[in-house]
Amino acid sequence: MLRLPGAGTETLVDRSHETHNHRIAATLGIAPAVIHGEADGLLVTRHIADATPLGATAAAAPRDLAEVGAMLAKLHRSGSHFLGERHVFADLDRYIAAAGPSGDGVVERLRRKAEPARRVLEERAEAFVPSHIDPSPANFIRGEGRLWLIDWEYAAMAEPGWDLAGFVAEAGLDVESTVALLAAYGRPADAAGLARIALWGLALDLLAVAWARLRLQADGDRSLAAMMADRSSRASAYVASTGYRHALGALGR
Repeated sequence: MLRLPGAGTETLVDRSHETHNHRIAATLGIAPAVIHGEADGLLVTRHIADATPLGATAAAAPRDLAEVGAMLAKLHRSGSHFLGERHVFADLDRYIAAAGPSGDGVVERLRRKAEPARRVLEERAEAFVPSHIDPSPANFIRGEGRLWLIDWEYAAMAEPGWDLAGFVAEAGLDVESTVALLAAYGRPADAAGLARIALWGLALDLLAVAWARLRLQADGDRSLAAMMADRSSRASAYVASTGYRHALGALGR
């Protein structure tokens, strides 16, 4: 399988990190093997025959949740060391600064409202683990009788909440499915555990909006506008909800 880099991605992706981290994931049996990788982003991996992505709807199926949870647990608990580190709020602030002021000020306003979430998550930070960083259902492909995880561009060391909350948000999981995912991962789905997922979800929504603004400036891909609107709307609704206050309270603020 040949992958060519997208326009403008060189400002967001360290390709040497990607290749290194992808190779480790392949040795764990999580990702297809890397055959060739170049510094400019050209990547050749083993082809997975007749592979299809999960898709958000299928990702909520019990079988898929069990496999995704187990796969993320295998990665996070492998003891491997990825190159690079990701700090969600530091990355968010960097993206906002790089893109400059937004015309409507929505991103900046939501970032201020998310400050309590930053404080509580950083006060209760977890040890960094090798993380995929972009675990959308589309990046989990089923082929040759099993699941594989592809697209390791942003992989780095990060808190486990990044991958767990990222999958929950991208797959649109409800509470019942989130509990099932956490059970497969081997993590308690108590009030504090669900609150952590919710606050991470807020942070990742804002990061997605800020990232999309940068991509729009780099290549003018207007398809990102709908995603920005959706994530901004979801984040706005959440920070105005009692659920946000309850999540902060469940983690001790």
